[in-house]
Amino acid sequence: SKSGEGEGGRRAEAVLERMGEAGVRPNAHSFNAAIAAWSRSGTRGAAEKAESIMKRMEGLYEAGNESLRPNVFTFTSVIDGWAKSGEPGSAQRAEILLKLMEVMYRKGNKSTRPNVRAFTAVINAWARSGEKEAGEKAEKLLERMEMLYAKGDEEVKPNTYTYTAVIDAWARSWERGAAQRAEKILKRMESKAKDGDISVKPNVRTYNCVINAWAKSHELHAAQKVEAILSRMEKYNSEGDKDVKPSVVTYTSAINAWVGSADFGKARKAYSILQNMIDLYKKGDKSVKPNVVPFTSVINACAESSRGKDEVKKEALQIAYASFKELEDSEFGPPNHVTYATFLKACSRLMPAPDKRRKVLAAIFKKCCQQGQVDESVLAQLRNSAPEDLFLSLMGGIRLVDIDSVEVSDLPPEWTRNVKSSRRRPSGGSR
Repeated sequence: SKSGEGEGGRRAEAVLERMGEAGVRPNAHSFNAAIAAWSRSGTRGAAEKAESIMKRMEGLYEAGNESLRPNVFTFTSVIDGWAKSGEPGSAQRAEILLKLMEVMYRKGNKSTRPNVRAFTAVINAWARSGEKEAGEKAEKLLERMEMLYAKGDEEVKPNTYTYTAVIDAWARSWERGAAQRAEKILKRMESKAKDGDISVKPNVRTYNCVINAWAKSHELHAAQKVEAILSRMEKYNSEGDKDVKPSVVTYTSAINAWVGSADFGKARKAYSILQNMIDLYKKGDKSVKPNVVPFTSVINACAESSRGKDEVKKEALQIAYASFKELEDSEFGPPNHVTYATFLKACSRLMPAPDKRRKVLAAIFKKCCQQGQVDESVLAQLRNSAPEDLFLSLMGGIRLVDIDSVEVSDLPPEWTRNVKSSRRRPSGGSR
C-alpha cells in the first residue's frame, strides 16, 4: 500500500471489497492498510476517502464486529491524510478528529487515547494549511500537550518533531511577529536539550524552519538574525553535532533572507554564502553541492539591489553576471527558466546605459531560446524590460497584434522544450 498518487488507496480498497464479496471478514489491519494508503497518496479527495473507510469501520464495530474498533493508529492515519491534502478546512477537520479521539477515550475506549504522534499530526495539518492563524493554533496544541504531560500523561510528551512542526506553522503563517515566535520556541528547545532532555533537541529541519520564518518576515534585521542562526549551526556542527549540519536548504534560505533585506551590501553577502557552499563542496562535502536554486537566489539579491547608489548597482551587476556564468560553466547548472527570468530582471534594473542594456537583454533571451527555457515568467520579464521594438524583433516571425498578446503557446516549441514546470513559487522572475 506504499504506491503513490491514489493508486495504492484504490488497490487497498479493492482488496477490502473482494474480501467482503468472498465472505472473508476484513480485520482492523486490512482497514488500517487501506486508510494509510489513501492518506499517504496526498491526491485530491484522498483524505475524504480515508475518513469514509474509518466511518465504515466504526459502523461495523457498532454492529457487533469487536475486532474493527478504530484505534489511535486509525485516527492518526486519517489526520495525516488531512494534513497532506492541503484542501481548505483540512486543519479544522484534523483537529475535530483529535477531539473525537479524546471524547471516545474519556468514554472508555482506551485504544483511542491520543499520543504525541496524533497531536503532532494535527499540528502538521495547521502548518501545511497556510492559514493566517496556523501559528497560534499550533502553539495552543503544543501548550495543551505540555499541560497534559505535566499532569502525568507520558504519551503526549512533545518531541523534536512536535516543536519543529509548531515552528514550521509559524514560518508559514505570514503573521506579524511569526519569526520571533519561531525563534522563541527554538530557544526553549535548546535550553531543554542543554538541561538533558535530548528528545527535544533541535535538528537541521528545526533550524531551517526558523531561518525560513526570518527570511519571509522582511523585518529590518532579519538577514542578520539568519546569519547568527547559521553561525550557531556551523559552530555546533564543528563541535560534533551532526544533526544540525547546514544543508543546501539552510544555505539557500539564508541567501533568500538577504534578498528581502534593506542592506545595500546584500548582493555581496548572498554571494559569499554561495561561495562558502562551493568551497565546502570542493573540499569534499558532497551534501552541500549547490544546485540552480541558490545561484538564482543570488541573482535575485542582485536584482533587488537596484535602489542603491551607482557603485552598489555596479557591484550587484558584476555579481549577477559572475553567478550566471559560473552556473552555466559548472557542474551545478545549467540555468533554468527562473534563472533566465531573474537574470533579465537584474540586467534591466542594474544596467544604466540603454544601448548596452538592449544588447545584453537580447543576448540573454536568445541564449534562453537556444536552451529551450522560455516560459511565462521569462516572457513577462522580457516584456517588462525590453523596449517594444526590441521585443518585437526578438519574437522573430511570430505574427503579433501587440506585445501583450504573445503567449508561450505562440512560441516555437524548441524555445520552451526544456521548461520543467514547478509547483513551488519561483524565487525570481517578473515582479
